[in-house]
Amino acid sequence: MAFIYLDGKTKLWYEELLCEREYVIEKEEFTKAFCIKFDHMKNVVEEFNKLVQEKRVNKYVKRFGELKSLTLCLIHPY
Repeated sequence: MAFIYLDGKTKLWYEELLCEREYVIEKEEFTKAFCIKFDHMKNVVEEFNKLVQEKRVNKYVKRFGELKSLTLCLIHPY
């Protein structure tokens, strides 16, 4: 379900990952592959803790969703 929050580089990576496989990707495999590819995103918790709504609610909600999905790597690394 985290894939619905992907955009930009992560969305392109996910689409490529799907094309490489002939089966549905399970959560554990997705999480492992994501963590390997985007390991540099370990500052997610820090960014999550600093997240505040400044102006528009929709921007805050979007970023909250992105950070929430990225925490899968930190909670369930493999």
